[in-house]
Amino acid sequence: MPSLFRSLSIFALLTGYLATAAKTPYYIITNAETPSFNRPGLTPVGQRRANDCIPGLFSRFNIGMIISCTVDRDGEEGLGCPSAVETATPLATLLGLNVTTCGTGEESNDECVHNKIQKFNKASNQSVLIVWDASDMDNLLENADVNDAGIDEDTIGMQ
Repeated sequence: MPSLFRSLSIFALLTGYLATAAKTPYYIITNAETPSFNRPGLTPVGQRRANDCIPGLFSRFNIGMIISCTVDRDGEEGLGCPSAVETATPLATLLGLNVTTCGTGEESNDECVHNKIQKFNKASNQSVLIVWDASDMDNLLENADVNDAGIDEDTIGMQ
């Protein structure tokens, strides 16, 4: 019996330590499927994913903030961002959240996503979902200071 009590005490201490030491998770996804030839919007499959699949999955993850991208000021970069926002909007509506945006491209603040996550984490223990333009994912990962633990980009689905 004493060893069981000691094991439970160690487990409780370890669990408490991990709970206080762990940061809240954040999840990164790309926009749902878009039409070919750079046409705007989502395909019918993309719309089903945005309206049904993503809310069905992420509504269980205690999401408190959703971040997406916007087209840069000169309209040359982040052209897929409207599709990313369209992908994020049904979940945001379901959760009663607004989609917070950060710019893309040369003129944007590279620290925007990182700063918004840090500020949010100071006031909340909820998770963050980032829905980003698939063609600008490399810049997001670089600028958001995402630690991928040395995982090759091909391994995490980046081309």
